[in-house]
Amino acid sequence: MWSCAIRKVLIGWELGDGRGHLEPLLPVVRSLVDQGCHIVLAMRNQGTARSVFRWLIDHKIAINDVHQAPIFVHKATPPPSPLLSLAEILAHAGFAKPALLGPVVRAWSRMLDDVKPDIVLAEFAPSLRIAAYGRTPTIMVGSGWTIPPDASPIAPLPILHDQPELAAEAEAAICDTIASISGISWQPERLATILRGDDTFVMCPTPLDPYRAYRGERIWCPPNTPMRQIGEKRSKLSIVAYLPKHHPAHSAFAAAVARLGVPTDAYFGGETFEGAGVDVATTPLNLPEILPKAFCVVHHGGLGMSTACLAIGVPQVILPTDFEKHLNAVGVANHKMGFVLPANASSDVLAEAMVRAKLLASNLPHWAGKPTETCEAIVGACRT
Repeated sequence: MWSCAIRKVLIGWELGDGRGHLEPLLPVVRSLVDQGCHIVLAMRNQGTARSVFRWLIDHKIAINDVHQAPIFVHKATPPPSPLLSLAEILAHAGFAKPALLGPVVRAWSRMLDDVKPDIVLAEFAPSLRIAAYGRTPTIMVGSGWTIPPDASPIAPLPILHDQPELAAEAEAAICDTIASISGISWQPERLATILRGDDTFVMCPTPLDPYRAYRGERIWCPPNTPMRQIGEKRSKLSIVAYLPKHHPAHSAFAAAVARLGVPTDAYFGGETFEGAGVDVATTPLNLPEILPKAFCVVHHGGLGMSTACLAIGVPQVILPTDFEKHLNAVGVANHKMGFVLPANASSDVLAEAMVRAKLLASNLPHWAGKPTETCEAIVGACRT
């Protein structure tokens, strides 16, 4: 243990949605707290943060240290055509417009002035990285999707019909915008720079890294990954479903499991569900307990669930609802560890996929990561 009674860590989360951005940080924050650090949270979604880090109160850390992260004041309208690169997505969100990005960066700067952290730990928070550059050491953590290789332009994604010229234009516009913001002396030469820190931890299994063909750096196991125990006996008799609220597959899934007559554990984002064939829990499932018993997991492609299934060795049937989830699903399918279906797949198609998953389950390998090592490395970076 090192002495850091007055050491303060600002943890910022700016983009994306869902618990998957925060749950990998839970073991890291717990370790930092246990070693005497004071944690200040600046979160895109305060409710999600309070849920994930609810034990902060038990450690007598004031709940008013959960601040709202600065946000873009406009509501992005749907693009006229699909956005097929991270650069295009960030430009559409406002990073290519000085009138939108400037206020957000300045708001982060004011927060840094007020909090006076010794170090910043950022999860998908490029505006915070811009504000902290040159004044506060910054550790960037995230998935392979949110932290691309440090190259310009960002490497192409493994998808069809990509338009690299549009991605290059968006990347140049973002860099020009950062250089034009008043009070910011940083002029990054490439977009990847603002997505990386003084220390950078890319956390995801190799199959889920969309840039794996170009990645030259180490990738780390997410610190919250449930690992399969050596010699663990698994009955593999059940199906698990983990779908968000309003996902279009709720009814089709219920009809499919009713037809198969298989024991099922399901969670639909806290949403209650009336339907034959499935009992839906209103609180998140205990994944380390139930995944080893499952021969199939049906979900929407979130990084956390995809990683957990790979680590335990459970086939996946994925019904993605957005671009990032689609990339995860493609990674799973390409490594022959599951199947990808449309989000609105019929009950017949779902049932057939789950039967195929059961056949796959008998010989599916598992991905062996080292979550504790990742946690120790991030905490160590905070100490230096």
